[in-house]
Amino acid sequence: MFIRPVVLPTLSDGKEHPFDESIRRVERGSRIVHVVSEDTKLILQMPRGNLETIHPRALVLSAVRKALDRYLLSILVTYVRKTTPELEKALLLVRALRGQLKELRRHQEAAMNYAECNTLWQLLHTREFFILLIFQDEASFPKINGTCGSAYAYDYIPSSPLYQKKSDVNPVMQYFFPNYNQWMLPSWEKRAQIAIGLLELSSILTESFSTKFYMCDIKHINFGVSTDFEAKVVNLESVMSEQQLLHSGGKKRCYFDSECFYGIGCSMSCDVNSRTCSNVPRRPAVSFICDILRDYVLFDSPENCKYLFESLISQCQSLTSLNHTISHNVIPNKIKDILWNQVKNKPVDWLKSRKKRSVVQKNVPVPLKK
Repeated sequence: MFIRPVVLPTLSDGKEHPFDESIRRVERGSRIVHVVSEDTKLILQMPRGNLETIHPRALVLSAVRKALDRYLLSILVTYVRKTTPELEKALLLVRALRGQLKELRRHQEAAMNYAECNTLWQLLHTREFFILLIFQDEASFPKINGTCGSAYAYDYIPSSPLYQKKSDVNPVMQYFFPNYNQWMLPSWEKRAQIAIGLLELSSILTESFSTKFYMCDIKHINFGVSTDFEAKVVNLESVMSEQQLLHSGGKKRCYFDSECFYGIGCSMSCDVNSRTCSNVPRRPAVSFICDILRDYVLFDSPENCKYLFESLISQCQSLTSLNHTISHNVIPNKIKDILWNQVKNKPVDWLKSRKKRSVVQKNVPVPLKK
């Protein structure tokens, strides 16, 4: 049995420009009368005098692209809203990113294309970038320097971790030099400036936005110091919003408190009646920061404030979620007042690193001996 192959017709048969969306065949002598703005309609006057409305492929595809742009942006906004529902600033930041992308494309169409939306989608799925984006205006977080596709760059923090504990030092060095871990620390005044930034971080996490944030791993190794002696968070993965923490453990079944542990800063208690994890950590963030200040600032503090400073640090360390919220603010403010009184009379540029002056020797002509 012989089967004869059949050649099916294609879209390009007999056409000079088969895939050019800007070319459409019309009657010879037709004239364009009007193009409806923000629509796909094109009105033509035919040689016979009658008017016809067509929808050219170029206008249709342009409208489809704009609709996709709006749809993709709505997906981005929906993702942010689902991630942190109470955080309105994140939505504004997404729109700000869109504005930055438009600014980079001044000579092109202002709408976002698929590649740019895909870039934003990948960046917002990166937890570290998402936290950096939210806290861009805060001094305790590094600044984003720029993005290239799904890659991004932010400020380098040279001094990390914040300090070394005695347990982190080589036992041999610790035996011969008991205070070896304190040798490379900055002066006490500079450490006091850094400590003020750490205390302000606790209020930034809980009061700067319409939702609370928690740092689930508050340790000295997760902080660094910039060249201007500002405390910076270097472990951004441990920062969680209240909604994320509630989603992770709020509905989790538990029998022991250890089952509600997500880090030392996000250690919650288990309700014996409902057998679910509570949505409030047992200790506030400022109490863990005071743990750091005891090892970092207290040991060589000035004698005129050491006793009061130590007493406030102990009260701060003993704070729990059962204490009133006012106590979480009053005690840290008192500690900041003590530290600020010690450094407020310093010169304006005392934190700036001094550049070494290079001595330039002038070439002096040497007289020739006769």
